[in-house]
Amino acid sequence: MAENVSYFDEKIEALPLLQKNSQALIDDNDKTVSPIIENTQPTLFDEESPYEIVAINVSNQDDPTLPCLTFRSCILGLLFTCILSFVNQFFALRTRPIVLGMIVAQLLAYPMGKALALLLPSRTFIMFNGRWKFSLNPGPFSIKEHCIISTMASTAAIPPRVMFTTQIVATIVACVVHVWTAIYLINTVPHICTSKNIQWTCPIVTTVYSESIIWGAVGLKKVFGFQSIYWPLLFGFLIGALLPVPVWYLRMKYPKVKWLQYVHLPVILVGTSRIPPAPAGEYSAWFIVGFLFNFVIRRYAHAWWERYAFIFSAAMSCGVVVSALTIFFALTNNNIYFPAWWGTGGITGDGCPLASANFSGIIPHYKPSL
Repeated sequence: MAENVSYFDEKIEALPLLQKNSQALIDDNDKTVSPIIENTQPTLFDEESPYEIVAINVSNQDDPTLPCLTFRSCILGLLFTCILSFVNQFFALRTRPIVLGMIVAQLLAYPMGKALALLLPSRTFIMFNGRWKFSLNPGPFSIKEHCIISTMASTAAIPPRVMFTTQIVATIVACVVHVWTAIYLINTVPHICTSKNIQWTCPIVTTVYSESIIWGAVGLKKVFGFQSIYWPLLFGFLIGALLPVPVWYLRMKYPKVKWLQYVHLPVILVGTSRIPPAPAGEYSAWFIVGFLFNFVIRRYAHAWWERYAFIFSAAMSCGVVVSALTIFFALTNNNIYFPAWWGTGGITGDGCPLASANFSGIIPHYKPSL
C-alpha cells in the first residue's frame, strides 16, 4: 500500500512540469478558458518496462516530439526488410533452415543510423507549396527511428498512423522479396525440394504440405479416429491440462524455492511443435546453449550478460548466415563443391547414414534414401 501511495505522489509532483507547457487565455467578459499548448519543452510520459533487459538499457521517459518517420528510418527499414525476407526465404528451403530474427536488425540499425546522422546532408525539401516538408538529416538518430526500423511499437509512443504505414509498406515489400527469392531458387538450384539434392530438401515446405494433406484432404476422423493408430494422441489434451496443476501446487507450498517460478510446462512443451521439420537432436543443443548463457553466465557474470548476450547471439546468427550465403553464391552456384571427407560422406552427405532411419536403425521402405 505504501508503494502505491508513493507512486501516485510522484505522479502528482510531476503535474507542474506538464502545466508549464500550457497556458490559458481568460476572457474578462465571460471568463471562458481556451487552452493553448506550446511545444517549447518536450512533454514527458513515464513508462516502466516489465522486462529487466529493456528496463536497464532503455529510459523510462518517452518524448513524443521526437521524429520517427524520417528518411533514415525509411531507408534502413526497407533495407532490413529486404535482407531479412531474402535470407529467411533462402534458408527456408534448405535442409537445415536458419531463421534470422529481428534482433539482428535492432543491433545493426543503431550504428548504421548513427553513421547516416553524421554523413547525410541536413538539406530540407519543401513540397506541395510548403504544406509538406522533410529533411534528409533532421538531427541526431533518435530512439523513435530505431523503433520504427525494428517495428517495436510497444516501446515508444509512436503515432498509430506512422506505425500502420510502415508495417503495411514493409509487408508488401517482404511479400515481393519472398516470392522473388523462391522463384530464383526454383529456377537456379537443380532438383530442389527432392531427395536428389541433399542440401535443398525443403523440410519446412514438405512439412506444411503434409499438414495440409492431413488436415484437409484426409481429415481429422481418419487421422485421429478410433480406427486410427494415432487416436491415443488425443489424450495429450487431458495430460496438457493436468500437468500445470502439480507445478502450481508446488509453487504455493514452497514459495521460497525460486527455481520453481521458472518452470512453465506449457512453454517447455510447445517447443516440441517445431520438431517437424527441426531434427530432435537440435533441442539438446538449444538446451545446452540456453542453459549456459541464461543461467550460468547470467548468474555468475551478470554484468557481461547484460552487455553482450544479445550482441553475441546476433553475431552467431549473422556469422552463419554470411558464411552460408558466401558459400552458395561464390562456390555452390558456380558448381564448386566442398571436398569429400568423412564429415560429408554417406548417402545423406553429412556423415550420418542413419539420419533417415527409425529408432531401430532401419530405413523405412517408403522413405527414399538420400
